[in-house]
Amino acid sequence: METTVMGILKSKVVEVIIVALLLYAGVFIINRFVQLFFKRTDFLEERKGKTIESLVRSITQYTATIGFIFYVISLFVHDFGRILAGAGVAGIVIGFGAQSLIKDILAGVFLIYERQLHKGDYVTINNLFNGTVE
Repeated sequence: METTVMGILKSKVVEVIIVALLLYAGVFIINRFVQLFFKRTDFLEERKGKTIESLVRSITQYTATIGFIFYVISLFVHDFGRILAGAGVAGIVIGFGAQSLIKDILAGVFLIYERQLHKGDYVTINNLFNGTVE
């Protein structure tokens, strides 16, 4: 009985490692293509290109990480659909609680797309804080 459980656990661990390596390679390839795309294009300003490139890279990495976490949980939890449904309800509750954070994120996206701020700009806020946009 113990050898069967250990065999199943080892096969799941190997499967998780393979999926992790595939996701890492996929994210690396996508980020490399994005980098090459923005390096070869001239229709965007350099600062705006860097900003959008950074945004796409972050989205790719976060999506892969969240997908990997869900995949690992689904391997070890049998009723994962119920957990996702509960997470959806919890997400709505957290969303109402984090309205100001979501508002700030959306304001940042609008700043990028309306060409008000770009990565590398030097800014001063309320004559108190100053620095470079990262």
